[in-house]
Formats: sequence, structure tokens, C-alpha cells
Amino acid sequence: MMLIAMAGLFIFHDKTMIYVCIGLIGFGNSNVFSVVFSQALLYLPGKKNEVSGLMIMGLFGGTVFRWLWSSIRRHGTERAVAVMTVGVLYLCSIRSVLENNFITLETIKSVDHE
Repeated sequence: MMLIAMAGLFIFHDKTMIYVCIGLIGFGNSNVFSVVFSQALLYLPGKKNEVSGLMIMGLFGGTVFRWLWSSIRRHGTERAVAVMTVGVLYLCSIRSVLENNFITLETIKSVDHE
């Protein structure tokens, strides 16, 4: 959904459609932190503090990404949207990795009992 909305930012010129695309990007991006955090806690339930620290470091990385985006925006809005599209493509690649290596609660329980 985010990838389609990013493409919509390149395609549409109507203000209403651009707002719809921005809303879809926000909606698609709103659950990324919680999903990755819950998967990490399921994988390493005994390392809650370490996982929390790494996730907050990831949030700081997002602020660096925002700085890069705003500095490129000075050279044109299309380039700034291209930078955001790279971030969405990264999230899509992570999604495919998680789907292929999805860790279920049953897997964790079986490892704990060995």
C-alpha cells in the first residue's frame, strides 16, 4: 500500500489525490515500529532491555533519514520523494525477509524446552 501511494505522489497532480497518498503512506507506516518490536521480543524474550535499546537506536536512524530527505528537498521535490521511496522499498524488503523467516510462538517454545 505504501509503495502504491509513493507512486501516486509521482503520478497525481491533484491536491486531493496527493493528500490521499500521504494519508495512505502514514497509515501503512504507522504499524512498522510495533510489528518489528513485537517480533524482536518474541525472538528474544529475555533480552527486553537490549531489544528496546536497539529499537530506539533505529528511531534515531529515522531522524538521520529525515535530515537527508530535507536536505535533498532543496534540490527538488521529486528527488525528496525518491529518497522516501527508497525507504519504503527497504521496508518492503524487510517484510519479505520476515515472511520467509517468520518466527512463531511455537518455535520459541520448542527452543526453550530443548
